Amino acid sequence: MAIVADTNGEVSPIKIVDIIEGIGIKIDIVIVEGFSKVLGKDKNIYKIIIVENEGDLRYYLNIVTPPILAIVSSKIKKAKYKVFDPKNIELLICEIRDKLKEENM
Repeated sequence: MAIVADTNGEVSPIKIVDIIEGIGIKIDIVIVEGFSKVLGKDKNIYKIIIVENEGDLRYYLNIVTPPILAIVSSKIKKAKYKVFDPKNIELLICEIRDKLKEENM
């Protein structure tokens, strides 16, 4: 199931998850974009940081706390966390799948 919505920041992603789970739907993965300031410090949420350059990466690493699952960038090749090229996103999908299996053991 996928829900794509532009909430203009009016609805918390956590509230959306609570509503969906409240109607009995089990959620394995929620991917939200643009909530780094709202959810970036939450230590219970894995983050994937998508950036264009080193400056963007430094910015997000200053406002987001671990766990950070991955960095996605076509220009950055090495970082403190695993880096995935957006042209080979299948590797990131495998990483997410492995993390889910690990969490469910």
